[in-house]
Amino acid sequence: MNGLTVTVEREFTEYRDKLFAASNTWSSCENMDSLLLEWWLIKYAKVTPPENWRHDIIVGAHKIDLKEISGDWWTVKDASYNRMAKSLDMGELTDYLYYSTQRTTENLLRAGDRVKFKFQSLVKAADALNTCTNRGKYNNDESYCSLTSLQMANYMI
Repeated sequence: MNGLTVTVEREFTEYRDKLFAASNTWSSCENMDSLLLEWWLIKYAKVTPPENWRHDIIVGAHKIDLKEISGDWWTVKDASYNRMAKSLDMGELTDYLYYSTQRTTENLLRAGDRVKFKFQSLVKAADALNTCTNRGKYNNDESYCSLTSLQMANYMI
């Protein structure tokens, strides 16, 4: 799937806009464009839809959270970290799939735009959460989680 290019459909932009209007958890509608991969994989039956909000997709026995990243670190608020850790403990989260795109976050995706995905790594959620450092040291509520210290999982979707 590395190098997958998806053409944005009007159905996605309507889904994104409707979800944003009904939500108070997203900081901006532009951030919701990161849902494109999840939406596309589910729409075209490449994966099983999630059973709940604690993961994005299911592949076999793997409950995967998709993470769009732009570097070797991802930042997570402590409240989100605690929710992810609880999801892991509950068996509702098994893995993270990290990917990047060349899309700009300054403008909303529009129907007809093309987005190319580069898959960085697929890692076990427990390993990913164990890389999170600085919990509460420098910023009261942020952790920094390293991708460079993670080994790619032994399976791919």
